[in-house]
Amino acid sequence: MCPKETEMYLWYAREAYPYTRRDDLDQCRATVQTVVRRVTLLGKEGAFDNKTILLMGDDDLLSLAILHAHPEARIMVIDKDAELLSYILGMNTNLGCINYDVRSPLPSELVNAYDVVFTDPPYTTAGQELFLRRAVRAMKPKNGSVLYMCGSVLYLDEAKIMGIISLAECFGLKLEHCYSGFNDYELLDDVARDMVLAGKDPKKEPFSSNLYKYVAEWTIGDRIEDDASIEDLDIYNYGHTNG
Repeated sequence: MCPKETEMYLWYAREAYPYTRRDDLDQCRATVQTVVRRVTLLGKEGAFDNKTILLMGDDDLLSLAILHAHPEARIMVIDKDAELLSYILGMNTNLGCINYDVRSPLPSELVNAYDVVFTDPPYTTAGQELFLRRAVRAMKPKNGSVLYMCGSVLYLDEAKIMGIISLAECFGLKLEHCYSGFNDYELLDDVARDMVLAGKDPKKEPFSSNLYKYVAEWTIGDRIEDDASIEDLDIYNYGHTNG
């Protein structure tokens, strides 16, 4: 199925969903064109070749775009937004959905179960690290399992990004590629303000993030087994920003 068809379908799916951004979940939806780019990249890299896929968060409706283009894909979506999950299932029942807060231990049925994990976590150090821990827990314990994880340099400086990459390496993941500026997002007022504070012009450039591809090489390090509940962790605290 061509990218244009997928783009048109996603436009329809979004129009049908009365989307209201949830500030409490730090939702900032990627553009339709970005979601189509994700589907295309995942397809080129073999993510739909008889592999299990976990989407950790899906206010972008990536799951629906994937299944429109690749009905054979085996997808599980986990998200704290119950209304979002209900809508996704109403659009396509050929996937699994679990209402889940990443600050709680990963459900046992998700542990060691996925060949591919895709996540676009909050762009805070705490959010990135916690989503990384849960993603590693969900990945199949074999070399070649893949994690795609997004992060924006608007909120994460070079030192913070290097810290996240180093933590991933400690968990046995190797950064295979960074797709710079891969994701563009629908511009929100608070994000536009943060861009101006950072010396950027939101009228001339999009709010974007990088896509980091990690591949498991479990012999490098030990997979993390700590799956404790961290209910009081503020993963959405941006300090002076509210991105």
